Amino acid sequence: ENMLTLCERGYYDGTVFHRSIRNFMIQGGDPTGTGRGGESIYGGPFKDEIFVAGKLAHEGRGVVAMANRGKHTNTSQFYITYKSCPHLNQKHTIFGKVVGGLPTLDAMERVPTDEETDRPLEDITILGCEVFANPFAEMAREEERQALAATRPEREKREREEAEAERRGQWYSNPAGAATADGAEDGKGGGVGKYLAAAAMGESGGAQNKKKKKKVAHPHQASSPLGSMGSLGAAKAKANYGNFDAW
Repeated sequence: ENMLTLCERGYYDGTVFHRSIRNFMIQGGDPTGTGRGGESIYGGPFKDEIFVAGKLAHEGRGVVAMANRGKHTNTSQFYITYKSCPHLNQKHTIFGKVVGGLPTLDAMERVPTDEETDRPLEDITILGCEVFANPFAEMAREEERQALAATRPEREKREREEAEAERRGQWYSNPAGAATADGAEDGKGGGVGKYLAAAAMGESGGAQNKKKKKKVAHPHQASSPLGSMGSLGAAKAKANYGNFDAW
């Protein structure tokens, strides 16, 4: 995972192999080019991943493994073997093997090196890396999708509760407005809103009826002959004109 992720990030692009020993291995992966630098994707050294002897071993040419300064000190540096190195088994984490381009490895081994530092006298540079498949990234994405699917019912429930709480808050802050909105939404004026709307309409209509009655009553009182007709005239008027009790 460390190697693949660093490759995807372009971490190794432009770096050089700083150490090469014929009939042994070539080492790189340090952006400083000194052999003393490099970082892992975890922000610090990570533990060795040593498997049972015989499962992964330094057998043959082109084995790729992590370089380290001792136990559990892996960062970004790695090496590629030029030959079998059984003395490195159980000491370094093996994670790959060269499956193509061995002629290139042959050419790298032939580059002359400094006798004291083993540094190639000509730069051997990694121009770029291409990752064809990263199973670790795919597993991480799948785990994220599964976790999201598992929490979907809870998230939907929380969203419904928040929407309901917001609706109740709007009703308490403006009951009449919320009631009118409720009636408009269902097209029937149902719920509490219909009673509020009906009460408001009743008060308004009652006031208008009272005003209308007064406007009709006063002119008739002023011009009616009942004032001089006495009780009989009042009785006849009552029979002819209806019930005047409201007067």
